[in-house]
Amino acid sequence: MGASVRRTPAARTVRHGSRKGYALVVVVTRTTIKVSLMRKLATHVFIVVTCFMIGFQVLLAAGAPLGRLAWGGQFQSALPTTLRLASIASALVLVLAGWVMLARADMVRPGAGRRWVRVGAWVCATFLSVNTLGNVMSRIESERVVMTPVSLLLAVCAFVIASSPRKPAVT
Repeated sequence: MGASVRRTPAARTVRHGSRKGYALVVVVTRTTIKVSLMRKLATHVFIVVTCFMIGFQVLLAAGAPLGRLAWGGQFQSALPTTLRLASIASALVLVLAGWVMLARADMVRPGAGRRWVRVGAWVCATFLSVNTLGNVMSRIESERVVMTPVSLLLAVCAFVIASSPRKPAVT
């Protein structure tokens, strides 16, 4: 009925007995724990940076003079109306990306099926990688210097989250 735990240097084994006499044994290795911690850290970093990027897009949409850092640096001050609307759309996409990554990391319940969350996580990771390449190749120095590291950080975190296995049942 109770649980007994046997600790070894390489793994932790948890044994759950049942009334019918059979047992379920789950082994959680140190590697699994490290992957879980890395996924959790990557998710937290992804969410914090994404929140800053959402705020940045909202500021752009509100008319803040930050145009030199976004949309190819075409405008040194406030963005025109079409790009302000694009910034609103970008903020909404970032909100969706944040939710997908939280769902993939099992930190929120996915409203869609797990397959859609997994596919969405890989789409986000791929999109952020392409975005990083676009920032690296930008002709505008301020966009290249400021946005490339941010985009690269988000891409790395997204790949860690997307490629990590689901959380084990017993940790």
